[in-house]
Amino acid sequence: MERHTLMRPSWKGAWVPVVVLLVLGGGLAACGGAPPKPADLETLDGLRASRIVEAIRQDPAEIENANVRELRELALEALRASDRYHEESVANWRRNRQDAAQVTARMGLTYHRAAENYFRAAEARERLAAANVSLQGQIQRRNEYMERLQSEQELIAMLETIRVLFQRNEELQRQLATIQEQARVESRALYAIQEARIEQRAAEGMRAEQFATSTYRDAQQLLTRAQARFEDSRFEEAYEIAVQALDVFRRAGEEARPRFMSEQDRLLSDATNRRLYERAQQIFGADRARIDARGLVIVMPDLFDARAAEVRDTRRGELEQVLDMLRQAERSSVMIEGHTDDRPNAEAAMALSQTRADTVLNFFLQRGIAARRLSTSGFGRNQPLYDNRSAQGRANNNRVEIIFLFR
Repeated sequence: MERHTLMRPSWKGAWVPVVVLLVLGGGLAACGGAPPKPADLETLDGLRASRIVEAIRQDPAEIENANVRELRELALEALRASDRYHEESVANWRRNRQDAAQVTARMGLTYHRAAENYFRAAEARERLAAANVSLQGQIQRRNEYMERLQSEQELIAMLETIRVLFQRNEELQRQLATIQEQARVESRALYAIQEARIEQRAAEGMRAEQFATSTYRDAQQLLTRAQARFEDSRFEEAYEIAVQALDVFRRAGEEARPRFMSEQDRLLSDATNRRLYERAQQIFGADRARIDARGLVIVMPDLFDARAAEVRDTRRGELEQVLDMLRQAERSSVMIEGHTDDRPNAEAAMALSQTRADTVLNFFLQRGIAARRLSTSGFGRNQPLYDNRSAQGRANNNRVEIIFLFR
């Protein structure tokens, strides 16, 4: 059975907002009795009493299947993290720290849901293993039956069975061909939409929404329609509309380019902006350091392993170079945007991208950059910059973008 690598939960970056809330809400405990529990804390209390929690807590050491055992261990680890956040949330609530209680309860819910997902995946693995055992047993019984065929009557009956099996096999082959065709059409539509989003991002970099408003708005409407058709499983229509959207986004970018280049020249007329831009181009190259509507954008591709939020050791040197630029441009504010490839589901991708942005923020904070200069945002899998159809494209989309905001 194929062994899949699973992301272990990471709590780095989760403590910063909690600490801030604890500092801000330190005086609330003097206000009197405990307020009503936050809704997320009530929900977490209910989940902790559910039957699935007891199932998760079963010792996975006795399980023979390595994949199932690892999934159960991950579920137990996530559940323990949820328990810790629950205890912290209850403590905050009892001290009248409502905001801190809400934040830690929400973190507890996140880890509790992760534990449930790991547990359900383990159950699915167990069912698959049982099905495989059953299948092997059926194959063995079929072979034994064939060896016992001795009479002509048995042979005739077996031939008839074979004929029926051949017919069934042909039917299954037709069904498989249909499924494969549907998957092909669905994939083609999905990647057309992703390509349109890449082109949309390029057009936005040219300020097309401002300098080519009508064309950009038409492209947005086409992309919205394509996404709606895709969600309704009308994949052929989604593909055709997405291709149209991609073409219109390109036109919008071309229309906006002359005015944006003038705007770029104006921005770079500032000596500080120009020095920062030239420094970024020298370090990262023109394909990864560019000016767009927000300011100077530095793209940091392949910064994380798939479904992980820890910066790869081989890429820390690039963050050190950005840190040096931050120290030189002392008055610049910076936005850190986190992104993922298209493999996590939408909710997981959004949470992972925000954690990645927070990881980079903490990297800078720990090295002396003032928190007031930094902000973060996670975009999940919604803004691919590279083609997710290739392994390298997916790796590059596990990235952050660091934007030096021009005044």
